[in-house]
Amino acid sequence: DAGINKLYLSLHGDTALIHDAIVQSDGAFDQLLQGIENLKQIKLPFNLTSVINNHNLERLDKLLEFEIDLGARRIFWALVRPVGGARENFRDLVPTFDALKNPLDKTLQIAQTNNTVFTVGHVPFCRMQGFESFVDELYWSDAAVEREVEKFCGNENNMATMDRNFVTK
Repeated sequence: DAGINKLYLSLHGDTALIHDAIVQSDGAFDQLLQGIENLKQIKLPFNLTSVINNHNLERLDKLLEFEIDLGARRIFWALVRPVGGARENFRDLVPTFDALKNPLDKTLQIAQTNNTVFTVGHVPFCRMQGFESFVDELYWSDAAVEREVEKFCGNENNMATMDRNFVTK
């Protein structure tokens, strides 16, 4: 009745231990699951988003299976980008591409056998060989990607000045 037609919920682990640690809020996992149950009761479709990072990397397959079982209309994952807190905690949060390969490939194989709409963003094409149909950026409209992004540049701490780049498809 309020006009909501898109709802994205963030789920970062298939267990309370993982999800709550990533979002740094005890009880967040249980609250999210209750919210999803409430949405199902009123028949409001929902989408799930997740950020791939070192804390959920080894259970990506379990996370996708869990999200599929929850009945999300669409599932979108993004590789953590090293900005803000992720930059400050780079080694703790950002997986190497070599560490990402096997867990992500295993997960993408699961996605291939399901009818769930699933895409992954911020992973270079060269790391998605054989799974190109899951590259989220392929489905962006031109308007969706024409935006300015800010980046720090300059000194070795990468904090001297702010540059703006115009990102397009």
